[in-house]
Amino acid sequence: MVKSAPGGQVRLQDVKCQESGMTINGVAAKDDDMMAVGVVDSSGSLQASGYTIGTFADGKSQYLAIWKEEGSPATGLTINLEYKGGSGVAQGLKGKVTIQCAAPPPGSPEVCHGSGDYILEP
Repeated sequence: MVKSAPGGQVRLQDVKCQESGMTINGVAAKDDDMMAVGVVDSSGSLQASGYTIGTFADGKSQYLAIWKEEGSPATGLTINLEYKGGSGVAQGLKGKVTIQCAAPPPGSPEVCHGSGDYILEP
């Protein structure tokens, strides 16, 4: 059972994201489908975790990652993501990435930047 402090909320979300900047063997990552469960307190700060299924531009390759997120959409978020494997060009994908998301101006989409390392295990 997950409990939220007074004024807080428990959330379950399915978030669609567009990828840019990640390429494996010449094939660009395209979209992410992120499933999340988390708690948002009365100040708007959140803690969430979940998994991501990412797809690549070739339409055949995917990856799986798990992640944890902390922060506030109003001040910025930090996401720690761990690649757990994949198919196609992402076969054997393992690694960790830290993603920073700055608070977007009102009416603008959230933009995030990540850095980390990955390998393709046999």
